[in-house]
Amino acid sequence: MAALQKRERNLPKRKKFCSVLLHLSHYTAASMAVALALVLTLLLRSPLEPTLASLFFVAIVVSSWHYGLGPGLLAIFLSALALDYFFIPPVYTFSSFAHWSNLVQLGVFLGAALMISSLAAAHKQAEVALRSAHDELERRVQQRTTELSKTNEALQTEVTNRKQVEQERNILYQLAHDLARASDVNTIASHLFVRAKSLLKADYGWLMLANANGTELIGAAAYGMDTAAFCQERIDLSREIAPAAVAFLQKQPVVVADVAQNPLVSERLRKAYHFVQSSCVAPLLKGEHVVGAFMVGYTSQREVTLEELRLLQLLSDEAALAVERARLADEVQRSEKRFRALIEQSTDAIALLAADSTLLYVSPSGSRMFGRSWEERIGRSVFELIHPEDLPSIKDRFAQLVREPDVTLSAQLRYQHQDGSWRWVEAVGQNLLAEPSVQVRAGL
Repeated sequence: MAALQKRERNLPKRKKFCSVLLHLSHYTAASMAVALALVLTLLLRSPLEPTLASLFFVAIVVSSWHYGLGPGLLAIFLSALALDYFFIPPVYTFSSFAHWSNLVQLGVFLGAALMISSLAAAHKQAEVALRSAHDELERRVQQRTTELSKTNEALQTEVTNRKQVEQERNILYQLAHDLARASDVNTIASHLFVRAKSLLKADYGWLMLANANGTELIGAAAYGMDTAAFCQERIDLSREIAPAAVAFLQKQPVVVADVAQNPLVSERLRKAYHFVQSSCVAPLLKGEHVVGAFMVGYTSQREVTLEELRLLQLLSDEAALAVERARLADEVQRSEKRFRALIEQSTDAIALLAADSTLLYVSPSGSRMFGRSWEERIGRSVFELIHPEDLPSIKDRFAQLVREPDVTLSAQLRYQHQDGSWRWVEAVGQNLLAEPSVQVRAGL
C-alpha cells in the first residue's frame, strides 16, 4: 500500500519529466533537420548556387510543421548561423554581420523564414484544431447516435409493452364479458382456459371448487387432460399436501418451479400428474372468501414472472365472481322451482294483484275453484267478478291494504264462477308491492 501511494505521488513528476524529454526531442529533431539541410546544400552547392537557402527553408517548414513554433525558431536561428558561416563571404567566419549588405541578406532570410515558420505553425495548429474538431464532432455524433439508439430501443420496448398491456386488457375484458353470460361451471372453465393459454402460454389448466363446508377441493374442469378423470379429484385440505391447498388456505398464489422436487406436492399428486414439470396456483377470491383454486401447468420447468402471477390472479378473481354468479343463479332457479311447486300444488287459490287491482297471476287451483281459465282475465281488474253488493267493502279493504303495507286483512265475499253462479270465498290479503322477488315472479 505504501509503495502504491509513493508511486501515485511520483506520477506528476514522471509526467513532467516525460514532457521535458518530448520537447527536447522536438528541438533535437529541428537541429538535425538543419544539419541535414546544411550537408545537402554543401553537396549540391553548384546546382543550388542561386538559391542556397532553399533547403534551409525546407528544414524550417518541416520543423515548424511537425514540432511547433519553438523548434521552428530554433531551425531559423541555426539556419542563419549556417548560411553566415559557410556561404556568406567571408566564409568560415561570423564577421559578415559587420557588413550591412550581408545583414540585409540575412534580414531577408530571417523575415522569410519567420513568415514561413509562422505560417507553417499556424497551418499545423489549424490542421490539429480541425482534426480535433472533427474527432470531437465524430465523438458527439457517435454519442448522439448511441443515445438515439438507446432511446429508440426504449421507445420500441415501451410500444411493445403498451401493445402487450392493451392485448392483455382486451383479453381480460373479453373474459369478463363472456363470464358475465356464462351460466354453468363448464362454460366458465372453458372461457378461463382459453385466456390462460393465450396470456400464460400454459400447457394444462385445472379448476377446483371448495365443498359447502370449505374442507375439500373438488375437481370441476380441466384442459390438456381427461376432464372426466379430473372431476374425480379430491383434495382434503386438512390432510393432503398440495399447492392448491396451500393457495386456498393462505389466500395467495403458489409457484412450483419443479414438481418432482417441491415438498408442497404429495407423492400421490406427483405420480398422478407426472407429465407436469412446473405449475402455479391462484385462489379464487371473492372479497375475503375463497371459493376454489385455479391452476396452470407446463411440460417443462420454468420460472413464473411476477407479471404472470398477477395475470393468473386476475383470471382467478374473474372466475370467482363468475362461479358465485352461477351458484346464485342456480339457487334462484331451485328456489323458483320450489315456489312454483308449492303454488301449483296448493289447494288454495293464490293471486297477485297490482296496486290498481289489475290481475297479474292466478295459481292453477284458482282455475279448478272457479272453473275458468284466468289467462283471459290477466291485465283486467279483479273487481269485475266480485258481487256488486260486496264490491264497496272490498274496495275499501283493498285501498286500506295499499295504504298500510304492514297489515294483513281478510274478508268474505262472493265471486262469480264460470257457470255464472256466485261462490262464497274467504280472501286474505297482504301488501307485497315492495318485495322485488314477488315482482319478478309476477312478471314470470
